Amino acid sequence: MNKQKSKRPLLRLGAAVVAAVLLLGGCSQQGERTRNETATSQASPSVQAAAPVRPAEASAPDRRDTLRSIEKDRIRWINGEVVVTAGVSKYYDQAEVITADFESLRIEAPSLPQAIDLPETPETVESVTVSPDRSYAAIEAGYHESTQLFIVDLASGQLRNLNEELEQEGYGFVEVIHGSAWMPANSVNSGGHILAFGYGLIGEMKTCMYNLDNARLFEAAIPDRNTVSGSSSCQWSADGRTFDFVAETYQGAQESFRIFRYAADNGGTIEIGPISRAELVNRNEKMQGPTIFAD
Repeated sequence: MNKQKSKRPLLRLGAAVVAAVLLLGGCSQQGERTRNETATSQASPSVQAAAPVRPAEASAPDRRDTLRSIEKDRIRWINGEVVVTAGVSKYYDQAEVITADFESLRIEAPSLPQAIDLPETPETVESVTVSPDRSYAAIEAGYHESTQLFIVDLASGQLRNLNEELEQEGYGFVEVIHGSAWMPANSVNSGGHILAFGYGLIGEMKTCMYNLDNARLFEAAIPDRNTVSGSSSCQWSADGRTFDFVAETYQGAQESFRIFRYAADNGGTIEIGPISRAELVNRNEKMQGPTIFAD
């Protein structure tokens, strides 16, 4: 395994979460390819105007299900029986940001034939989540020039790199996949394995829903050319019928953030309303799982 050393933020605590907000800035919204397909049906996309309302309080836990344990020579992300362990060669204490050099990253679960190591050790781990039926684990891993989303089949041990998968499907160079969240089990996905996430280039990201079972993607349309999808985490409603995501509107040097809501059953997107930087930072912090410091 190619072992890689770095000094990048591993966990974003307190003010460090602002760094994620800065990734929302962008240029023109362009893409190599757009498929007007929904991951669950052939419904055509639509964008509607909506009276401003705040996001629903009831939402799917997803990332909040994962506990992060910071230990002497390792950091573990624990979600039930699924454990992702990063071997740490050195920690750096820099105010509110914990930085570490990783020397390995391993995925373990009782259902796996054997432990799985990523082919290249990442510099950061952004999130570890597990599908509602406990069939797949998703790991967002940060590298020097990209953020990649790995999917592990918890029965067979198959490892999929979704960045490469999207590129092979014709969606252009996928520099970043960020903010992934599993659709909760409901009648819409019929037991399928569906993720919402942002993908593309930094500054030119799109938001989509992707079905792992049939490799079909549907982009959540945004009508305003001056608005681009950002890297803020997607957030599903508790019933799994909609998810919210954040986009940035820019006009000259002025920028503003807005929340949009995508409906999984009909492919429609509506604008929910504006969100301030402070609210966005608070939203991201609330969506993270607990962190403990172990001896």
